[in-house]
Amino acid sequence: MVKYFLGANTANGFYSLFDELYFPEYDGRLFIIKGGPGTGKSSVMKRIAAEAEKRGYKTERIYCSSDPSSLDGVIIPEIKTSVADGTSPHVIEPKYPGAVEQIVNFGDCWDRGFLRSKTESIIEKSFECSSYHKRCVRFLKAYSALLNDSLRLVEPHIESEKLSDFTERLCLREFENRSRKGESRVSFRFLSAVTPKGITFFEETLKDGCDRVITIEDEYGVVSDRILRAVFKRAVKAGFDVTVCPCVTNPKKKIDHLIIPEKRLCFVTENSAHLLSEKGEKSILSKRFMNASEIKKHSARLSFNRRASLELLDEAVMSLVNAKSIHDELEKFYIDAMDFDLLNEKAQKLINEIFD
Repeated sequence: MVKYFLGANTANGFYSLFDELYFPEYDGRLFIIKGGPGTGKSSVMKRIAAEAEKRGYKTERIYCSSDPSSLDGVIIPEIKTSVADGTSPHVIEPKYPGAVEQIVNFGDCWDRGFLRSKTESIIEKSFECSSYHKRCVRFLKAYSALLNDSLRLVEPHIESEKLSDFTERLCLREFENRSRKGESRVSFRFLSAVTPKGITFFEETLKDGCDRVITIEDEYGVVSDRILRAVFKRAVKAGFDVTVCPCVTNPKKKIDHLIIPEKRLCFVTENSAHLLSEKGEKSILSKRFMNASEIKKHSARLSFNRRASLELLDEAVMSLVNAKSIHDELEKFYIDAMDFDLLNEKAQKLINEIFD
């Protein structure tokens, strides 16, 4: 089963990759589900995914980083169909309404009068949930600052020429001199995210789609990022499709993992945030490209940053735990307002439209 996130809790707030969910000119249909919390969006998407898999189709499940047991989307590539939660914080608006995208409104199934009577409580809970998310961001900002401080201490002591020579040999071995056979498609996905369960890492995605796993053991991420950027450029030049998995703490500037589906090959940064249960076919040790004696001079500060950053991450996670608890209370208002018989009819109609 292929699992990803398309949204992540980061030092700069919620970071969305939902514009990567589908490309309307190529990827067929998108059903955008609208509705409040607790209105059955995730449950219906799980039903759709199960039906697709029952029919022999592979699915890509997109999970919610604020509740990793909940789905934000389902992609069924073989029938060029996607279904997604189109509500905040990942609002999706149609580009070609009716032709490509269809809006499915679960709000048709709730008792508006009941929800209106709970206005004050709904606003209060929504504000409280938002406050915990903002608190999470503040802790993640401090957490990220310490990680970046460690990276700045280590980066000047990378033996760049040695790393460059190694990376060139790696790329030659994996891609030889293959020339482009067509336009490469580059997709962006989060393979991990900060969630109420801590850092959730979808290792099963690698097991499902890759026969070969090459790990790069790198606690600081500076060596792995350089290797992955070089591999990415060479893979695209060779005409391979590539899935890029950005670093969840610094998604604009760092890459954590790369997947090359046609080769069933992935490169994974392994550190305290991404521990693999099984070692890959090859493990690249970042320390071999570092000047150990120079880095040792910063050992006290690096040690402090490591300990303090873990405490800050724990506080960020606890904020998400509290946010989810409040969100669960908010869901109860909508659950009590829903006509689930009507919802089931709407869900079955959607399933029939997708598969028949």
